[in-house]
Order: sequence, then structure tokens, then C-alpha cells
Amino acid sequence: MTLPEMLGHMTDPQSLDPAASLDQWTTAIAAPTAAAGGGVAAAIGLALAAALVEMVAGLTLRRERYAEVHADARVAASRAQALGTESLALARADATAFAAFEHALALPRDTESGPADRERAKRSAYREGARVQHELLRRAEETARLALDLARRGLASATGDAATAVFLAAAAARSAEAAVRLNLAGETDAEASAMVEASAGVLARVEEMERRTGAPGEPA
Repeated sequence: MTLPEMLGHMTDPQSLDPAASLDQWTTAIAAPTAAAGGGVAAAIGLALAAALVEMVAGLTLRRERYAEVHADARVAASRAQALGTESLALARADATAFAAFEHALALPRDTESGPADRERAKRSAYREGARVQHELLRRAEETARLALDLARRGLASATGDAATAVFLAAAAARSAEAAVRLNLAGETDAEASAMVEASAGVLARVEEMERRTGAPGEPA
């Protein structure tokens, strides 16, 4: 079964390509299927945050009065572009993981191995979804850090745009941390436990950056 078939009405394999339009992404999310869902929405939100970082960095680079931060702005612009691309790739990866979950639900229960196969496939999809969201969470932290720095040192008239990037990154981080925690609920192995713990730590750092965004005078 192909990903588009799992998504029901979406028949074009490119409809979930990272380069798909925003309308295609939102249509996929709106479909009454397990994929695409909250994880995809969070990834798209993070891609928007990265785009704002790139925009503010570019505007800062156009102003000579900010020459002392131009080197950092160039790095921010380049990294933000990459983060946006990576976030959209993770959106597709999340949709793929939960299309696999939907496929697992369709596995037969009336065979000797059916229930075990079904449960194994569900757990595999949940774990892959958790891995994807943990990767998204790591990128949310980097995006928030770049945005916070630009909010403090970049073009003053674009401070609100940089702050919006921090807030979008924080929202994506909260969603991703919850997804990791919920997807791995009941898993007791060391790898799962470490991922849940690490995700909580990343979220705490992102939320601290979010708090600092609205606290004038604090160092970035």
C-alpha cells in the first residue's frame, strides 16, 4: 500500500513532497486519517519559524548600521534555510510513520499471528513517530535560539517577526515533546526512556528562550 493510498483521497505521490504547497499540506492534515496530523502541523509551523528567521537575518544584512552582527546574520540565514528544509522533510517522515500506523490497524486479527503482528506494527510506527518528533524538537531548539538572537541584535523594526519565530518554534517544541512522550508511553527500554528524558530537557530550554523573548534587558 502506498502512502497516498493510505491517505485516502490524496492520489498524487508528490502531494506530501517537502516542496508541496501549503494548501496541499493543509489538505493532507484535514483528511480524516491518522496521517497527516499533529506532528506534520508542528513541523510546518517550525518551517514557518525558520522562514521568519531567514527573513529577519536577510533584512539585518541589508542595513549597514548592523554591520557588527552581519557575520552572525549570514550564519543564521544559511542555517535557517536548512532548518526549514529539514522541517518539511520531517513533516513527510511523520506522515509516513503514521500512515504505517494506520496500515497496522488494518492488519487482520483473526489469524494465529494476527494480534501479535498488529501490535508489533503499531509499536514500530509509534517509535518511528517518536524518533521523527525528537528530531523536530532538536531543530525547534536551534530555530528558537537563532530567532532569539535576532530579536535581541537584529533589525529593530523586525523584532516582532523574530519573536514570532521564537513563539512558533516553542509551539512546535511543545507538540513534539508531547508526541515523544505519548508515543513511547508504556515503553520501558533504555532507548525510549532516554529519548523521553532528553525531549523534556530540550523543551525546557526552548520554553526558557520563549520566556526571555518577552523579557527586555536579558542577555540572549
